Amino acid sequence: MQTISLRAMRTQYPDAFPRILREMNQHHCSRCGGMMVGETCMDMLSDYADFQFQAQHCIQCGELIDPFILLNRMKAQNGDALKELTSSHRNRRK
Repeated sequence: MQTISLRAMRTQYPDAFPRILREMNQHHCSRCGGMMVGETCMDMLSDYADFQFQAQHCIQCGELIDPFILLNRMKAQNGDALKELTSSHRNRRK
């Protein structure tokens, strides 16, 4: 699993970062409309000093979002994830 720090995310994805912050501050779930509550999560496998990060958790449907989940969803919507999967699959064949 590849992880990056939040600072690195801000530098590598300057266009997406404001949208990520805006979505992290939503008080209603985008899936069901339920109430979102803040939650501190820990990534025990992280190599970075900031292994704790903030997430939002819906108390109605259980949706959990954090900056990394939102970034991956944005990439998938733009087709970047599909491009990465296709290129890695081609590289394995060679």
